[in-house]
Amino acid sequence: MEPRSPFNDDNLPTDKLTSDRLPPDLEDDQAEYFADMAFDERLTNILELIPTATTIDITHTTTGFDDILTKHYFPTNTFRENTHHLALSDDELETITELDEAYSFRMYGVVEEESGTLSINARIDPEIGNASSVKIKTDPTTPDCFYVQKVDDEFDFTIINTKELFSILCQIAGADKRDVDQLMVRLNQSGFDSPQLLQTNIYELWTQIGETHGKRSTVREIAYPVEHPQDPHFPETINLRYEETEDPDITLIKLFLEHSVDMPDLDAKESHLLSLIFEQANHKSTHKQAEKVIESGVTTPRLISSRFEKKSKGRVTQLDINDSTVKALFINWFDQLISS
Repeated sequence: MEPRSPFNDDNLPTDKLTSDRLPPDLEDDQAEYFADMAFDERLTNILELIPTATTIDITHTTTGFDDILTKHYFPTNTFRENTHHLALSDDELETITELDEAYSFRMYGVVEEESGTLSINARIDPEIGNASSVKIKTDPTTPDCFYVQKVDDEFDFTIINTKELFSILCQIAGADKRDVDQLMVRLNQSGFDSPQLLQTNIYELWTQIGETHGKRSTVREIAYPVEHPQDPHFPETINLRYEETEDPDITLIKLFLEHSVDMPDLDAKESHLLSLIFEQANHKSTHKQAEKVIESGVTTPRLISSRFEKKSKGRVTQLDINDSTVKALFINWFDQLISS
C-alpha cells in the first residue's frame, strides 16, 4: 500500500492562502475605519469621563398645579379627561369621566452637570392662551440657587433652591405635588436630599422627561492642543463634538471633528472639518461631509458644531470625503485625539 500523500485534494498548500482573508488595501482599510469612527471603543471610554450637556425639546400636557408658586408661573390653560371606575357592587362598575385642570406647554432647554455642579437654562412656552413664557436658569455665582422668571417681566422672578427645582420639574413631568412632597420626606429621612444628590436626580429626571415626552440630545466635547505643531508659531487644536439625538422614531449619532491652525500674525485660522451622522441601530452612515475653511479676523473661538449646523463663515472649500488623502488626514487627527 502506497503511503498517503500529505498533499491530497483536500489539503493543498495553497488552500490556507486562498481561504484566509488577506489584509485589506489602504483604501478599504481607511473606509472601514472611517465608517466605525463614532463607535471606536477608545473614544467611548474617553466620553464616559467627559461632562455631558443634555438638551430636550418636548411638547406635553400635564395636570394643573396646586401650589401657589408653580401655579403663578404655569396657570391652567386647558382641561384633561380623567377616567376612573367606581365599584357599585362586586360585579358592577361605573365609569366616571371628569375634566381636570391642565397645563399644555412646550419646553426647550439644556442641563449640564460638571464636578457636582448643575447648570440649567430652560424656557417653557404655553401652547394655549396668553400666559407669559417662563425661564428657569442657574445663578452662576451662587450654589444651590436658581431663578424662575417670566420672560416679559424682568421683575417677576422667584429665587428657588435645588429642592424646589426638583419639585417643579417633577410636576412638569406629570407627577402630583402630593406624591412629590411624600418623596421629599422619604429622601429627607434617608439623608438623600442634599443639593448634590438632588442635582444628580435632576439630571436623570431631565433625561427621562426628554425620552418620554419628546426629543433628547446629549453632547460631549473634547479639545486637544497638539503638542508638536508643524510650526511652533501656529498653534494647532483638535476638537471633537459627540452628539446623540433621540426621538420616538430614530436615534442618531453626530460626530464632528475639527483640526484647526491658528495664525495670529495673519489674524487668520485654517480649519479642516468633518461631519458624520450615523443611525445608532445599525451603525449606518447617513451623512458625510468634509470641508476646509479659512477665516480671517478670528478673535474668539466658536463651537465647531455651529460651523456645520449653520453655513461656515470665511472661504469654504468642499473636500472629497472618499478621497484617500482626505480620509488619512482625519484618521490621523482622530488617532492623535483619542491617544492623547
